[in-house]
Amino acid sequence: MRSLKTSGLSCRQVEILRKVAEGMSNKEIAGQLHVSDQTVKNHMTHILDKLYANDRTHAVVLAYRLGLLDLEGGRAAA
Repeated sequence: MRSLKTSGLSCRQVEILRKVAEGMSNKEIAGQLHVSDQTVKNHMTHILDKLYANDRTHAVVLAYRLGLLDLEGGRAAA
């Protein structure tokens, strides 16, 4: 399985991706993380680029397949 390090995603990007997997919107994520909506959008753009994903749903699917997230609440895999 691909590790967090080899995926190129930062810990913050995985945290955002986990929240996307939980069904949260960019606005909800921004509120929880105390950042702007634009910051979340910027992170999502980088996540999509790094995972070669077409959209946020595809990014979540790829993250599960790569072992970056697990099925226990979407948390980052150890």
